[in-house]
Amino acid sequence: MKGYEIEKDQYVILEPREIDAIRLESKKTLDLTQFVEKEDIDPRYFERPYYIVPQDAQAAEGYVVIREALKKMNRLGVGQVTMFGREYLVSVGPVGKGLVMEIMRYGKELRSEVRYFGDLPNLKIDPEMVSIATEIIKRKSKVFDPDEFEDHFAVALAKLVKEKSQGKRIVTAGEPGPAPTNVVNLMDALRKSLQGAKPAGERKAKPKKKAARA
Repeated sequence: MKGYEIEKDQYVILEPREIDAIRLESKKTLDLTQFVEKEDIDPRYFERPYYIVPQDAQAAEGYVVIREALKKMNRLGVGQVTMFGREYLVSVGPVGKGLVMEIMRYGKELRSEVRYFGDLPNLKIDPEMVSIATEIIKRKSKVFDPDEFEDHFAVALAKLVKEKSQGKRIVTAGEPGPAPTNVVNLMDALRKSLQGAKPAGERKAKPKKKAARA
């Protein structure tokens, strides 16, 4: 069973057969109903990407035409597609030689930032602190390269699996101690970061990496 919260701590219980009865039939069509500027969509609406390809050689021409038109006008097609029993809001745009479809959140799914930031105090900021922070950002600015970042958990997990597969005894480390509670002077921390921030050098464009899932 699944519960749907209608009020705080009050749920309506739904049985699997009731949910199955309202599932939508998956279709092989994508209905784009409007075209928007890329910058008009808040990045928070994007959830996960999928590559889309033409069904056959006959459909390839139309596929390429749509890709080139979207690229020329810097637009994204927005519409809906039915998959896995439900209807998704999606956008479609050009990526390299093809098109990528982004599953998006509906308007009601995106929580307002006011709920989280509304109580933040209006502090008077020291201009020198902003100046130092700006210089740090400037020195460390460069072209984004996802390969510079590593998922350490995934690496550790792969190592663990390999060791266990070889019959080795696994020894786990103890629980980490409490985090330090030292109060850090923000201005001193910024100055220290500025001293260690080396210029990133000339910005050279790099080929974009494929980060989507087929």
